[in-house]
Amino acid sequence: MNFDNLVAKRGAEFRTKGFRSMTQLISMLFCHLAGADSLREIVNGFGCCNRNLVHLGKKEPPRRFALSYNVSRQPTRCFSSRID
Repeated sequence: MNFDNLVAKRGAEFRTKGFRSMTQLISMLFCHLAGADSLREIVNGFGCCNRNLVHLGKKEPPRRFALSYNVSRQPTRCFSSRID
């Protein structure tokens, strides 16, 4: 099952305002792999590798406000280890 199907099945993007689950996944993976401790580090790290985001399907890095707002409010159902 691919990630888009999992997001649709669990309804993780219901009532989200332009911030996709894939963007949240990329941000969480970047945070983990880069060892970032804050949103500012994540956003600055994305700024440094802005050209490489095209390979991930993103045109621009997420803004710090959008990242903090949606990470705190977007359900994490599609990121749980249990698949129904």
